Amino acid sequence: MPSGGLVNSVNINYTSNKDIDRLIMETMDRYPDEFTKFTKTSTSTERYIKEAEMAALGPLVYKAEGSAKELASLKQGNTKTITFKNYSLAVVETEEARDWDKQGVSAKIPTFLGNSGAYSKEITGIDLFLSGFVTTTRAGIDGKALFADDHVILDPWTGAAASTYDNLLSAATLSASQITAARNYFENLNNSLGLPVVAGRRILLVVGTGLRDTAKLLLENEYEVDSSDRNMNINKDTMSYMVSHYLGSTHTGYYFVDLDLMDLRHIISKAFSSKTWDDNLTDNKMYSLSGRWAFDFVSTYGVCASAGA
Repeated sequence: MPSGGLVNSVNINYTSNKDIDRLIMETMDRYPDEFTKFTKTSTSTERYIKEAEMAALGPLVYKAEGSAKELASLKQGNTKTITFKNYSLAVVETEEARDWDKQGVSAKIPTFLGNSGAYSKEITGIDLFLSGFVTTTRAGIDGKALFADDHVILDPWTGAAASTYDNLLSAATLSASQITAARNYFENLNNSLGLPVVAGRRILLVVGTGLRDTAKLLLENEYEVDSSDRNMNINKDTMSYMVSHYLGSTHTGYYFVDLDLMDLRHIISKAFSSKTWDDNLTDNKMYSLSGRWAFDFVSTYGVCASAGA
């Protein structure tokens, strides 16, 4: 049994003390899910998911009178495998702790576990961004980090790497020019055939009151911020923004997500499963919650970001 993993009448004696009139507990309250605002949720019954890319056919080729038709073929590219991780937490409660509980803590243990499960989804989901500048945690189908300056585009004729695109913003500070740069990135994306990749609804993900207020000014002001010439704000209403409560209060990165184009995924392999049972040998009561999921991506088209300062 893990150290400290026993709820007994000694290590939680406040619940049974007669002179405790009220027990104030720091709990993880349930807030509306944030990770669902920037990921696409699906389920899988497979052990893993493996996806591959293939360059599509190019445009039709002019055919002169009496000449043969141009022959084309589909070309395979890279593959990526997504695997799942198990997450769980358990609580063991003694008979004495349960019998002498005057604060109703025992009855709340399943709720505490449920809150822990919800929080776990949030912190594993936001890690898509936090670890998005390195390949040590996950990488896209081209072997690059989520945010990189050398993402690979396949040649439709050979299936080999033909060109690159950059979804890594260079400026550490969020500004009007960086919002414009993000818009330009989304609106100028091309696929392997050189055809435009249609972008859609976008959000700006930030953390803390400072970046929140900056985002509000940059996206809602009628005029450019600090513009002495009263220039119209060309970024007004071009996207929405949200504040993440799980990036960390000192985090200075900012992230742009195209909600239609992005491939940020929340894949459920096993839904949350809660269990409660009695141990007849010790008269302890057992509580547990477990689940299996993955937060991952294959394509990196629909996002761009700066790691901040």
